[in-house]
Amino acid sequence: MCIAYKVLVGDPLGSNKIPKIQQIIDETFDEIDAIYNEWNPNSEVSRLNTLKAGTSVKISAALECFLSDVGGAVALTGGLFDPTVEPLVRLWKNRLEAGSIPTQQEIDLLIPAIGWSNIHYGEGLFSKEHDATSFTFGGIAKGLLVDMLIEKLHAAHLKNLYVEWGGEIRTAGQHPEGRPWHILVTRRGTISSGVETVTINEGAIATSGNYHQQWTVRNSDKVYTHIIDPRTYHPLPVDNCSISSATVIARSCSLADALATTVMLFSSMEEAQSWALEIQEKIPDTQFWLFMHEEQ
Repeated sequence: MCIAYKVLVGDPLGSNKIPKIQQIIDETFDEIDAIYNEWNPNSEVSRLNTLKAGTSVKISAALECFLSDVGGAVALTGGLFDPTVEPLVRLWKNRLEAGSIPTQQEIDLLIPAIGWSNIHYGEGLFSKEHDATSFTFGGIAKGLLVDMLIEKLHAAHLKNLYVEWGGEIRTAGQHPEGRPWHILVTRRGTISSGVETVTINEGAIATSGNYHQQWTVRNSDKVYTHIIDPRTYHPLPVDNCSISSATVIARSCSLADALATTVMLFSSMEEAQSWALEIQEKIPDTQFWLFMHEEQ
């Protein structure tokens, strides 16, 4: 929630519209914080994360709709994108920050809590099957906010827009110069590592990388990232063959965000490219850029 955002408006603006735009931005961030932010102990998602198994509670229409969309991403990726890995994220991060790794017993205790099938929602109600089941929406929440801002600004009769939050971007209409929006695809999130400029009129682009959060295990040469593989219950290791960053273009920023996070999970470029082609067959307007550590 502390990452800088950018909103560019290509429409002519009178002085009376600028406060309205800022109000829309502020209200949207407040909504994200109040509903989806697991770092906010008072958010709706935090309330679900601490809910006891078998207890049914009311949830907002917005959260229920979001869970349905996330469930679609879980199904599309065959369960590779799964926000219920949050208990493992906490466990591994706590251990890695101390220079160690969890014991297999600690991991095994949490495995039954992992999996989208552990949660149930519908008709305004939510319940879960395991006390420890909880969500982390770091792989999709930034994309959700970008989508929400575009939609809310559209509703305020603004047509030409560029919205970015933490590298997740969605555009609408044209640049103020009367051309499409130009976006630089990079290897490491810096201008100097740019590889291609893409043109987007109506679409979204998101990037996931492992170069910002890495930990080295004490007395070992093993380096791990913050991304948990739901198949192995371990974080992704860093080596010369692993994917270091992925950039995805999709119809929505939340979808691009989820796909960029998911394609990072593959242990080789060949596997990642094969999976990306499968997604492109299902969603033809999706595009992928994949980079390996050895290319840095």
